[in-house]
Amino acid sequence: MKTSNYVTATLKVNDASGTPIEIAAAIVYHIENPAAAVLDVENVYSFLQIQSESALRTLATHYPYTNDGNSDSLSGNSESIIKRFENMVQERVELAGIAIDEVRFTHLAYAPEIAQAMLRRQQAEAVILARQTLVRGAISMVGGTVKELEKRGIVNMSDSEKAKLVTNMMTVLLSEENAAPVLNVSGD
Repeated sequence: MKTSNYVTATLKVNDASGTPIEIAAAIVYHIENPAAAVLDVENVYSFLQIQSESALRTLATHYPYTNDGNSDSLSGNSESIIKRFENMVQERVELAGIAIDEVRFTHLAYAPEIAQAMLRRQQAEAVILARQTLVRGAISMVGGTVKELEKRGIVNMSDSEKAKLVTNMMTVLLSEENAAPVLNVSGD
């Protein structure tokens, strides 16, 4: 009737989006009904092992590894997912007199064969978000500059001159390289 731990094997399974992942969990439990543990199952520890790994495999197929913005994800380690896993295991082992006290993921990763590709995907998504932020900031700066120049009456620009200024500023602000100024000395 002592509290014990069981750590599942690291399982390779496809998540809800079909991505191969590795997952393992720790389960804290105790034997609540010793008679059921002895009489209703052949080996209570083997029973716990098989049922918990089966529940973990089933759980992993119902959620994506990463959050797509619309649902819970395994890597988000949402409390609702952990609670669902605990309930799944408890339902499966109750007839053996086992009470589940706590569950936690101990290992969660992309399967080795796709880990590098998924890392590149995450990096690409980060670059896209950074670029979007840079573009929004550059548009705000360029728009503010044109409005301020006109408001103060510093220069009167035609639409084509505004377009040229906007193009030059956007090029400088969004360039990967440092800008090198070019001065027009011809007077044109």
